[in-house]
Amino acid sequence: MKYKFKDNIVFREESDDYALLYNVDSADIQILDPIGTYISRFLEEWVEVEEIVTKALLEFDGEELEVRSDIQEFVKRLQDDSLVEGCSGE
Repeated sequence: MKYKFKDNIVFREESDDYALLYNVDSADIQILDPIGTYISRFLEEWVEVEEIVTKALLEFDGEELEVRSDIQEFVKRLQDDSLVEGCSGE
């Protein structure tokens, strides 16, 4: 499954330390920590969780299962909050 931010969500990096997710329909803002910011960079285009995991493992130290679980959990939370959409096709 591939994921990306919905069209009404604006991702804006404020610094390396944090970013904002802005919902243009509701005017809600979420502040992301550095890890959320890193993952969110990939979600501006359609991307599979596995692609994010692979790139994260090349950049950071961590156990593969823990990294995968953390990324899946973050994307699931974004999906539950209606910030990202999923697509099973190409």
